[in-house]
Amino acid sequence: MLLVAFATEGASARPVAFGDSNTAGDGVGKSHAWPALVERLLRAKGYDVTIRNAGASGDTTAEALARFDRAFPEGTDAAIVFLGRNDMRFDTPVARTNANIETIVSRLRQRGIEVLLIGFEPYDFSKIAKAQGAAYYPDFFASVARDGKKLRRYILPLDLFHHLNPSGHKVVAEHLLPAVEGLAEQRR
Repeated sequence: MLLVAFATEGASARPVAFGDSNTAGDGVGKSHAWPALVERLLRAKGYDVTIRNAGASGDTTAEALARFDRAFPEGTDAAIVFLGRNDMRFDTPVARTNANIETIVSRLRQRGIEVLLIGFEPYDFSKIAKAQGAAYYPDFFASVARDGKKLRRYILPLDLFHHLNPSGHKVVAEHLLPAVEGLAEQRR
């Protein structure tokens, strides 16, 4: 489930999607990336929410941690955290990746920001989420990959890093939506 403080009585929700190129929308642009698509799907269902896309191409967990304060302005009420792919690509020790993810989630929770932490194959951050009182979504790519490899129909052609194409972002957004909506119902 996604921990987004959904608007009630005229206030709007201001969650931040914090991640790397998969969040930033490399190759498709932020308006076609999954955070914008999730926002549109929620708005179509009547939720007053604006998801700020704080994705940065190439970010490792250490680089994301370094830009933490800029990424979460005052008034942020929820965070969707999807990081770690570049750590894997650059052979960052898993223990360091986990420590950085735990620091990010801990700092968010200390500020009273609700968190959805997202994992991916083969990285499982569920223990971090549980320890920090955050929600967890196990595999960002589950709907667009098989055995950890992205399906060709969901990736940009000739893209060295196999970033998602618009169809891939759409499928990811649709699969994240029930988790987001589940939380919305709990918070009403």
